[in-house]
Amino acid sequence: MSQQHKPVRIAVVGCGAVTQSFHLPVLAGHAGVSIAALVDPDVARARRLAALYHAPTVLPSAEELDGTVADAALIATPAFLHAPGSIALMNRGLHVLVEKPMALTLADGERMVTTARDRGVILTVGLFRRLLPAIRLFRAALDAGQIGDLLNVTAEVGDAYTWNLTTLAGMRRQEAGGGMLVDMGSHVLDLLLYICDATPALVEYTDNAGSGIETDCTIELGLSRRGVFVPAHVELSRTRKLTNAIRVEGTRGTLEWKFGERARVLLHTPSTYVDTLTASVRDCAIEARWRDEPEQQGYEGFRAQIDDFVGAINGDHPPQLSGASVLPSVQLIEQCYAQRRPLPEPWFAERLPQERAAVSRPEGAHRVLITGASGFIGCRLSERLHFDSDWRVKAMIRTPGRAVRLARMPIEFAIGDLASAPNLDKALDGCTAVVHAGIGTSWRRSERIATNVDGTRKLVDAALRAGVKRFVHISTISLYGDRVNGVITEETPAQPKKGWDYAESKYAAEQIVLEAAAKGLPAVILRVAVVYGPHNMTITARPLEHLVKDRLFLADCDTVPSNTIYVDNLCHGIQLALDGGPEINGQTFLLTDDDGYTWGEYFGYFADRLGATVHHVPKPAGQTGAASAAAPSLPARWLRSTRDVIMSSETKALARRIYLADPWGTPVRWGIARFPAAAEKVKRLIRPEEGMVYRPNPVATDELPPFTVDPIDARVSAEKAARVLGYQPLIARPRAMELTLAWARHARLVPDLSRDAIAAGR
Repeated sequence: MSQQHKPVRIAVVGCGAVTQSFHLPVLAGHAGVSIAALVDPDVARARRLAALYHAPTVLPSAEELDGTVADAALIATPAFLHAPGSIALMNRGLHVLVEKPMALTLADGERMVTTARDRGVILTVGLFRRLLPAIRLFRAALDAGQIGDLLNVTAEVGDAYTWNLTTLAGMRRQEAGGGMLVDMGSHVLDLLLYICDATPALVEYTDNAGSGIETDCTIELGLSRRGVFVPAHVELSRTRKLTNAIRVEGTRGTLEWKFGERARVLLHTPSTYVDTLTASVRDCAIEARWRDEPEQQGYEGFRAQIDDFVGAINGDHPPQLSGASVLPSVQLIEQCYAQRRPLPEPWFAERLPQERAAVSRPEGAHRVLITGASGFIGCRLSERLHFDSDWRVKAMIRTPGRAVRLARMPIEFAIGDLASAPNLDKALDGCTAVVHAGIGTSWRRSERIATNVDGTRKLVDAALRAGVKRFVHISTISLYGDRVNGVITEETPAQPKKGWDYAESKYAAEQIVLEAAAKGLPAVILRVAVVYGPHNMTITARPLEHLVKDRLFLADCDTVPSNTIYVDNLCHGIQLALDGGPEINGQTFLLTDDDGYTWGEYFGYFADRLGATVHHVPKPAGQTGAASAAAPSLPARWLRSTRDVIMSSETKALARRIYLADPWGTPVRWGIARFPAAAEKVKRLIRPEEGMVYRPNPVATDELPPFTVDPIDARVSAEKAARVLGYQPLIARPRAMELTLAWARHARLVPDLSRDAIAAGR
């Protein structure tokens, strides 16, 4: 950028997550701009950020923004405001950099481009990945014919959604325009069209949006490049870990770029080479980058789009990220939504095999608050009640980003924390029932206990104030400890394993609920068995990952009852508790499929279908499970790591430098002279003169430590729930296991034979 240009005064419209995390840090460090104003309806948030970044003006609305305040605007508002906000500001003579998606319809996008042209202002879009050195190299290599003629293209982006949204706007179709397609798909499709220099033709689009926004979608495309049709497959997910790469296969090799990589691409050649050390034939991937490209941190991508924007404003060059260049991907996304077909997800769409019996419910008793609604049980319960009952769900979640799966349904959300009484009072407004499925998940023990115990107490108090008609508390069979045997019923004494904060805190929470029930809270306690099914981590996802890596061990429990319950059957039991009459108030029920299915049968089902092996091992003497032998405790790992650091040659070298340096070493030398005996003991312990020994770090692999199961050696009975609530498992074990395996394949936790066959060209 030429130094004679005055800094461009940029107003930032929208002070949400992307602005706080990326835009403001980059703008603040850019000599070619000045932050002229922050605009956000949350004025308190805008003022806090203005103080941090020295912005002179804070406005509640962009309607007050014009050329007297700024030369340009960076728009980072909810997606449905991108087009009208950009057009309004361009009509006032401001240049605009708008976050993706540029617009939610092609017509809006074209109006934006026309307005920019008519008003003589610059319009660019925040698709910064197109400017990355690796992407430019990818495009240059294809243009140069590095891999020959193109054969096919694949692009996959997927992982657990962790974006820290500040509002629910990104989880509503009306405001966000859609889910993963319009969000990450805006980047992915723009990159494909740029890299391949191609014109797209939509073949098929599927997603799982339902009546909300999608978490997963697939796109089949045809890319017309220089008169040749190239098939392309795109897969996007907010719930599954995918390859997170763009791969272009050609007649002479394959080019690949990994999302998150700034400067490098990989070239896979069809050639193989003989390793002269091992005599084995090995594939080769060549890492390529621009020779003179310096290493830069992650902010550099956002900096590049500011450089592009400011340079275009100053007349230094045409904008690379011009609004006109983005119109093809806007059009493609609009076509996808217009031609949407449902993405098959049988584990989600499964309907209960019998209709729920009609119930007599007091007038208006149709709204239930579900705490922990973003968790495994709470989320599936929200889905089930929404589709299979007349209960209106209000889902309580801690932050907007946790609504990612729930946003597929038009349900109500309550943002809040169990620790906040005002949050709970607001969440319970209008609710006649509560299902308390929230638990502490913090890595801090004290915070987990506080959520389970104090959070339950606050929720119970709020429920009493709100006068709810039914409070269903989700508890656990872990309360019975690991020394029980025979048959467990509601009369079996609870003996939580000492030191296990989950079991102990859940027991304490139960006592709080029972005390409230004695005071008039219409509460029901459900002690739930081991829950499995789609999206479960503890007993589904993690052990299956171990199984396919031959790391699944069962310690003396091949024939021990698994005491498992399929998640949909649990939801059925919870619904029965919600609909039950006043006679069940204050009672406790055990819920399990109660079919005698053993751990050997449970994991054996998956092993048989995956061609894998479950390892049956004896339980080590004096230990509660093989897991304790395989995984040292956290304090032990800390002690071992601390010892290794202290005894390392690097620490000893630092100590020697301190000893010899002044004034740092003066007190050390005085101490050694004053206390020679103690100094000699320390010397013998740490051996400062020990010869240097090199030991290579372990090679990083995707190997997992052995996974073991340490079950309860008893059978949990659901007889009372069957007799009093009318509970029975409505999805039979074979179907439940089949649905679980289908989801595991979809989530790529285990091999999908049909997908593998397609990939292999069969």
